[in-house]
Amino acid sequence: MMVVAFDALAYVRRLEQGGVPRETVVTQAEALAGAIEGTLVTKQDLKNTESTLKAEITAEIESVRTDLKIGLTELRGELRTELAKTRGDMMTEIAKSKVSTIVWLVSLSVIATAAQIAARVLLH
Repeated sequence: MMVVAFDALAYVRRLEQGGVPRETVVTQAEALAGAIEGTLVTKQDLKNTESTLKAEITAEIESVRTDLKIGLTELRGELRTELAKTRGDMMTEIAKSKVSTIVWLVSLSVIATAAQIAARVLLH
């Protein structure tokens, strides 16, 4: 990083050599030094900014991490609930199918028995 140094004394001497009155030169030098000093960033300023940014980024990452953990926990709960509901619905459908199959088999047995009885009665 390049540091700009303002040599106020050299500035004053040069302007005085050019014929500018000392009082004017000193005022200008002070104003210019203040302006330069106010706009330059020091290494400490950069370190402070870096530390602040690191802290803010770390805090934001932790916030996102926490939000993700909460979101994942909620999603797991929703999935468990949905799976339990789907499992219950499937068990209900299986039970209905069993009942339907049993009714069909009993009906078929009754019809077959009735057919055998009718055949015996008609054949004798």
